[in-house]
Amino acid sequence: ASHPLPPLIVRQHYEPARQFVILTPNGAEIMKSLRPVDVLSQLLQQHGGPESDVVKAHFQSQTEDQACATCLLLACDLSVQNTQLAEWATRAFFLYGGEPKVASAQVLSPSSFQYSLPPGFNPGSVSTPVGRSVYSPPDNCAVQFSAKHNGLYLFISRILRPLWHSRIVQRVSISGKQYLVSSVSGKEVTVVASKLLALRSFLEKNTQFTYNPSLQSYMTTMETTPVTAGRSRLQEVQLQEKHSLDALSTLVDHSCQVLGLWKIMCEHQFHVITDTMPPEQQTEMGMATFRDLIIVGQDICTTLINKLINTYLSDNTSIDPISVKLRNTCPKLYRNED
Repeated sequence: ASHPLPPLIVRQHYEPARQFVILTPNGAEIMKSLRPVDVLSQLLQQHGGPESDVVKAHFQSQTEDQACATCLLLACDLSVQNTQLAEWATRAFFLYGGEPKVASAQVLSPSSFQYSLPPGFNPGSVSTPVGRSVYSPPDNCAVQFSAKHNGLYLFISRILRPLWHSRIVQRVSISGKQYLVSSVSGKEVTVVASKLLALRSFLEKNTQFTYNPSLQSYMTTMETTPVTAGRSRLQEVQLQEKHSLDALSTLVDHSCQVLGLWKIMCEHQFHVITDTMPPEQQTEMGMATFRDLIIVGQDICTTLINKLINTYLSDNTSIDPISVKLRNTCPKLYRNED
């Protein structure tokens, strides 16, 4: 059954602005239907940056969460010719992205950004290889995350949306035998992976997401002293947001590496490599989605790497070039000891 299209603000990451040809008595006119990112781009350029009441009003009309996610499209777009626009978008992201707040659990409504996250994509329980913190906030310290935080989660969910629930492989018949082949082309994987790499670069450049001197000092104190009534509730929620953003950063990096590995697999004889895998693992792959591959697919990734290396060895071909490529692309999946 076909599903209704999500709103344009969700689809704009992969859809260009639509153009229409209007026939008039004077000839044909081309009209363009602007996406939210196009509107924000025009406002930033017309007003010379984000410090404008018009830009501020745009954030409020879109809601800060949604506008922050749209900002990231401009800030992370490596193909933007006008680097000034990317810088303005980054400034707008931090200027209007707010800070986490303390809120009573009774007044907290479900987060406004949850509706457009893929089902099963829960920021509160990211199950990537993240070191779990022993910290948990007091029951009476509810967190209202910042628009920056929510915008980032919206952004990564929309990047991953085309692949998230797609099966990673499909069965095809080649010369009368059934083989597993990738369900998506290397080019399709590259499109998604390039957007993730741009987001990873943005997070690396803006280190305030992962390092806050006052919070680091607070965390050290918290780990060595018991909970006291005097502990700042504001610092508690700041710490919660930092943990969540750390998890998001890990998810971004891990997703980059998994999709990078998948692209490398697509550049080889995928069906030959998967044919050497144990039957039970072939069955597992046949049922897995890209969500499964990213979240719990460590064993599949390791097996694919081993089988790929074995194809080079069986052909008496040097593994040095492919080893270098794997280490550069997915160093946490292909370690030095491998």
